[in-house]
Amino acid sequence: MKTISKMSLGLLPVLSLLAATAAQADVRINTHGNGRIAINGVDIVITAIDHSQAEIDPAGDLKIRGKDVPVTDAQRQLLVQYSQNLRDMEQRGKAADRQAWNMAPGIVGTALADLFTGASDKQIDADANKAAEPLKAEFLKLCDSVEAERKIQDQISGALPAFKPYSVIHAQNTENNCHTDDKA
Repeated sequence: MKTISKMSLGLLPVLSLLAATAAQADVRINTHGNGRIAINGVDIVITAIDHSQAEIDPAGDLKIRGKDVPVTDAQRQLLVQYSQNLRDMEQRGKAADRQAWNMAPGIVGTALADLFTGASDKQIDADANKAAEPLKAEFLKLCDSVEAERKIQDQISGALPAFKPYSVIHAQNTENNCHTDDKA
């Protein structure tokens, strides 16, 4: 029987943590020092780089630094779309978390079976990646949704200059985070 390598043994805790990490995820988008977006009840709360906050409710009402900001019907439509998209992403993220929990035993089982049959590290990695492919696909869709949300955010900023400091999703937040494996 082949000796189990340290790399193979290191794979097991990582796979186990996959589900645990996904289940612990909270609903927010961190934007690498540019600010943060969180869902607080039904409201979207955006924290700018200067730590000030904007709030968008489901009806498209906007508050900046706690004060109501008048918006046109067109601006309100964009704010409603932005808010609804984030809530949709929240629900899809929760579904992906459940999917991760459901898939984790199978992924770990596949890795263990490979370990005990003497599969190479390369084969173990390939089998684990294949087993996790549906989960990866779902998270890539979520990542793409953040890119789409950035475009709506930019439309809001163009139509409503007071919102610019709360445009915290930048191209580098999505361009280098989604589909990086596709470029290899």
